[in-house]
Formats: sequence, C-alpha cells, structure tokens
Amino acid sequence: MPHYGLVTSDGESLGAVELAGQDWKPGMRIFRGRGKPNLHVLDVRTADDSKAFALLVVEPVEPA
Repeated sequence: MPHYGLVTSDGESLGAVELAGQDWKPGMRIFRGRGKPNLHVLDVRTADDSKAFALLVVEPVEPA
C-alpha cells in the first residue's frame, strides 16, 4: 500500500498515511472517516528518491 506524507499549504505536517487505490491528483478528496476532517488535495510532490514518500499538499474541507 502506498505511503504519503500529508502537509497543509501553510507547511503544517499532518504526518504519514497509507492510502490505497488512488493515483492522487490535485482536486481529489481524501475521506478520512468519522471525527477527522476530509482533505482536499491541492498538489502532489513526488520525491526523486524511490524510498521517500510523495507529499500531498492538502487543505481540510467540510464533509460533502
């Protein structure tokens, strides 16, 4: 399962997560479940090192 680092547009780290089944792109929404805000993907930043996590730049959004 792919791992990603989550970071907000103002630089706050939300930690690393496992996210399956998606080729994450800007505009997509990450549904995190009850009690956690959903996240809107603003940007995807991949690493040159294959052992490093790609970063998803996100912002919290209200449930749809």
